[in-house]
Amino acid sequence: MNVNIATAARLLCSLQAKKVLVLGDVMLDRFVDGAVTRISPEAPVPILSQSRVRQMPGGAANVACAGKFMAHAAPSVLIRNG
Repeated sequence: MNVNIATAARLLCSLQAKKVLVLGDVMLDRFVDGAVTRISPEAPVPILSQSRVRQMPGGAANVACAGKFMAHAAPSVLIRNG
């Protein structure tokens, strides 16, 4: 599917007036950065020296946040089951 920039911009602008329901799992993505300095003597597992942890919405929460950004603060509702 080939879409030129003008068509893509027009489609994105038309979404601003729409309401979108996002269904799916709400997850938290967690990224741990660091350096591996050695291998564990008990098992062949790398030992990580943690330097930074980042957390951000994942799954449906990520889609809802991206949609909110694209629609310039359109209302979002997340429903939790259980």
